[in-house]
Amino acid sequence: MVKEDLVPRKKDQFRLRNFIVCFLLSLGCWGFGYPSSVIAPVLAEPAFLTYFNLVDVTTSKTTNYGQSIIGALNGVYQAGAFINVFITCNFSDRFGRKWAMHWNAFLGIIGGTILTASVHIAMAMVGRFILGASAWGFLTLTPIYTSELSPAAWRGFFVGLNGFNIAFAYAIAAYMGLAFSYAGKGPRAEFSTSNATWRGPLGIYLFVPILMIIVTIFSPESPRWLLMQGRTEEAKEILYKLHTDKDGNTEFVEEEFAEMVSQIETQRHLKVSWFDMFTKKAYRKRTYIALFYSFLGQSTGVLVLNNYGPSFYSALGYGLQRQLVFQAGWVTVGYPFCFLGAVLMDRAGRRPLMMGSIAGCCVCVAVLAAATARVGDNGSIAALGVAAIYIFIAIYSIGVDVGGNVFYAEVFQNHVRAKGVALANAVLALSDLVYLELTPTAQAQVGWKWFLLFICISAFGTVILYFVLPETKGVSLERMARIFGDEEGTGEDTEGPQSVIRQQEEGSRGGGVSISSTEKETPLQHHKRDGQTVIETSDHNGSQ
Repeated sequence: MVKEDLVPRKKDQFRLRNFIVCFLLSLGCWGFGYPSSVIAPVLAEPAFLTYFNLVDVTTSKTTNYGQSIIGALNGVYQAGAFINVFITCNFSDRFGRKWAMHWNAFLGIIGGTILTASVHIAMAMVGRFILGASAWGFLTLTPIYTSELSPAAWRGFFVGLNGFNIAFAYAIAAYMGLAFSYAGKGPRAEFSTSNATWRGPLGIYLFVPILMIIVTIFSPESPRWLLMQGRTEEAKEILYKLHTDKDGNTEFVEEEFAEMVSQIETQRHLKVSWFDMFTKKAYRKRTYIALFYSFLGQSTGVLVLNNYGPSFYSALGYGLQRQLVFQAGWVTVGYPFCFLGAVLMDRAGRRPLMMGSIAGCCVCVAVLAAATARVGDNGSIAALGVAAIYIFIAIYSIGVDVGGNVFYAEVFQNHVRAKGVALANAVLALSDLVYLELTPTAQAQVGWKWFLLFICISAFGTVILYFVLPETKGVSLERMARIFGDEEGTGEDTEGPQSVIRQQEEGSRGGGVSISSTEKETPLQHHKRDGQTVIETSDHNGSQ
């Protein structure tokens, strides 16, 4: 174990080189945020709807065929996502985090090109499918990659940058949608009929995968992945470059590396199936909590508000240009609050932010539902609905966008981290697939009552989180086992002293767990026996 007196203060664990590497890699989340957001202004463009015959030209209203196609465009995006999160998991475990980044960048270039150049709705569907695969591959991989490069004391902030860059890309996509909506528009025309209004925003995305190919070429491989492959010297060189302090003191990083080696040496030989993730005690608690939070985050209705935001503003009585302005403003709120969430993640902790954001989103959707139901009675009610949507994204950004990415990437053991994050994102993609497919029809058939589903799920989910969501702030990846009750280094179940945890008495009550402040880290003794690395623990009395 890293000796307690060798653990540097949080400020002393910050390394500019480490921060720059993690920040640049987190730009991969632009590959998720931009294509996920840009579809909203594109689907609001009359030129796009007319080009693909999705509206009745006499009434300018979307036809039933158009509604089904719009739902399908979002559906195939999530279908590609669901498939590729598993491919990315296997790719990253077999070939490394760097090559997996290249794989998703390649998919992004292919999918983005096909979608931008689409001349038929089938071509657009293929492009969206491949683009969805790429986007969610990036979403799965970049938190894993950055978490494995981050120091424990700054992991919440460094990995939280992924959430910030998702929100930032959302905003850029909305700005591009708004800017290109004026392309070819006459001075007296209500809207533009130029195809540049939708091809332009879609085409700008291609900058992102090209950028990530360049960034990844110059980025280090994950030292934990290298250790899993038995490439110890390469891993050591990278970790020392990233974590050695500014004075050249290597005492802490030596202890940190020894802890990683001792644990991964046993983990790298474990064979874990997808089925084991749900059935074996050492993995299932982590898996169920991560999957539940993943489902719950999407059941706030966030992606529904993002993809169909303009249609909700339309239901509140606003015209096309106001809809696009509101959409741009909505996503603009997201990224400063994502940055705030990243800053708070290592201070306030994961649990209060993640749980509180679900509860806050529930209240906002309830207000939006009430405003939508009564908008015809009072014009000022529409402004209340818009305010609820804006407050929603601020709350969501702080806790779910940042907290989810951090939590999924840190709670799983090294040898199953990619599997765990893939499962969490697969649930997320499936949830979005269902919600996005149903929303156009549900909105047309039941209107504001559709929001009641999100309100009920998020309210009930908040109660469950109160009892099951643990606190993981400041715990190293190698010591996460203490929270979940499995033996450190092996992933096996144990009832021994290393699994002792207690209920937090301050700040994380009602089910949150943490390492007892009265417990000392059990030191690990390393030596060779018959050519094998032997790890023994000693208690506080020195007995073995």
